Amino acid sequence: MDEAVSTTVNLPATARAIDVYDTYLSAWELACKGVTVYVDGSRQVQPKAL
Repeated sequence: MDEAVSTTVNLPATARAIDVYDTYLSAWELACKGVTVYVDGSRQVQPKAL
């Protein structure tokens, strides 16, 4: 049986490359099977925050 764990992390527009790296490293250390990282403003079109 596969007990996959994944997560989505939303970072502020002020996030630096090291912040993204640290996010992926933390996910790996926590044995996440998948992680998605979004940095606010990194795409031309994105969902609006509520």
